[in-house]
Amino acid sequence: MDPQEYQRLHQDLVAACVAAGGAAEGAQREFYQRLEELARPWLTARVLEQTDHDILMDLLARCRQAEQELGLGSQGRGVLRWVVAVAALLGVMTAVVILLGWGKKWTGLPSLGSVRGRLHALALAVPGIGWWLILGAVALLLAMFVVWRSGRNPQ
Repeated sequence: MDPQEYQRLHQDLVAACVAAGGAAEGAQREFYQRLEELARPWLTARVLEQTDHDILMDLLARCRQAEQELGLGSQGRGVLRWVVAVAALLGVMTAVVILLGWGKKWTGLPSLGSVRGRLHALALAVPGIGWWLILGAVALLLAMFVVWRSGRNPQ
């Protein structure tokens, strides 16, 4: 990440915590003050890069706890995991069917020529923009998978 962009985001985050804490009362005010204290030391991306792994894992755990307290991400992550799991399952099943069909180890599967013919027929049936929609859906699934993987706990 660009160091200046990181610093801007850091300043915005700390300012948002200060503003939310100033407008809140009681336990909510304390919560936003804790968030501010959690964010404040990480002034630059370089500080994060040079920080010990155990400290970063503790920071990650605290951020996830704050995320849960704010009610963010938990439902979206669950749905995303199911979508990724179903997409991965379909992808594996498709790969198995194609590989078995190519090897002709299972006579009930279509041959490679048959699969190519069906794909060609699909290409003719889905004019211009349709292919972009299909490719977009595949790209979206791939992006969802990458985001899901990047958000997982590395432990």
